[in-house]
Amino acid sequence: MLKVLLFGNLGSGKSHLAERFIQRHPIYEHVAIDAFRRTHGDGTMAGERTAKECFILSVLPGMPQLIEATGLGETGVLLAERLDAMEEHMLIVLLTTPLERCLTRLEQRIWDVPYPAPPEEALELARRTDAFIKAGEVEMIWDRAGRTQLIKGDCSDERSMNELLERMEHHLLK
Repeated sequence: MLKVLLFGNLGSGKSHLAERFIQRHPIYEHVAIDAFRRTHGDGTMAGERTAKECFILSVLPGMPQLIEATGLGETGVLLAERLDAMEEHMLIVLLTTPLERCLTRLEQRIWDVPYPAPPEEALELARRTDAFIKAGEVEMIWDRAGRTQLIKGDCSDERSMNELLERMEHHLLK
């Protein structure tokens, strides 16, 4: 597997899981939409478009990359199209952390990512994203891409995160 795609709701534990994975597998480059928002975004829609474009273009063929985003919306579709054209094998990891845990984390978060919506709207966005994930929207986008394996897991606590890391590593060794 060259690509690991880490998707999930706001506050689901994507960044923390990504850090843990990269520590264990330093050959992987961490490509996260929020890093591009910090670098290229300015809180406007134009800045968001620039951040998304740079994020999508940073996904390169033949490179071991862990790619972190929600996996939904325009960014998810553009990412799926780019990866499908590369014809690489992908492990898709969908975080299913319960909404209440995500909301608690969001209420405690320090908002340092420029985004074209105020932080106060993040809780409602998380509720909508949770509904999309539960409705299978991530699978609908990514089922079209070939050469994928999907696993789901919860990152509510250290134990569940460790279990998910082990499952990810098991799939990578296949």
